[in-house]
Amino acid sequence: MRTTRLSLLPGKCERPNVSCVAQACDFVTIPGTVLAPREGGERPVNIPTSTPSTPARAPWRSTIALFCGLVVVFALSLGTDQVLHVLKVYPPWGEPMYDPGLNLLALAYRCMYGVLGSYIAARLAPYNPMRHAMILGIIGFILSVAGVVAATQVDLGPIWYPISLVVTALPCAWLGGLMHRLCHADR
Repeated sequence: MRTTRLSLLPGKCERPNVSCVAQACDFVTIPGTVLAPREGGERPVNIPTSTPSTPARAPWRSTIALFCGLVVVFALSLGTDQVLHVLKVYPPWGEPMYDPGLNLLALAYRCMYGVLGSYIAARLAPYNPMRHAMILGIIGFILSVAGVVAATQVDLGPIWYPISLVVTALPCAWLGGLMHRLCHADR
């Protein structure tokens, strides 16, 4: 097989530091592309050898996005719980809460905080915001399942409340990701 040096234009090379190499007229290489013949010996086709540049995936940035979303959900949920205990809307810590209205109140603000936390995770995500929102939802789902297991061991109120947290974890995460998509559709 012989190698011949060619220029991009007859008599001139557009970029003198880049050479084109033809090997037995089977293909011509230019940095970043390969010119390969089509079947039947037709004119060569340009085949890219490298993928388009994609943003570098920084796993630590993803971890920070998920951590921030989780901290927001925990801080707001526990902070609201504490305020409602101090205001004596909720019974003291450690006592069961059987009032369905109070459980629905807790479910409502936990759902809102879940949507907000997923939005924050999606907003801070370095790539694929919906995936980050849903990963946070999966974390919430797993923690809620653990809450159901704990609620069956200790009597803190009706079992439907922790079960409803399990059921709403993924839809709330999806809504947070969707909210991000709708708010940042122009970017």
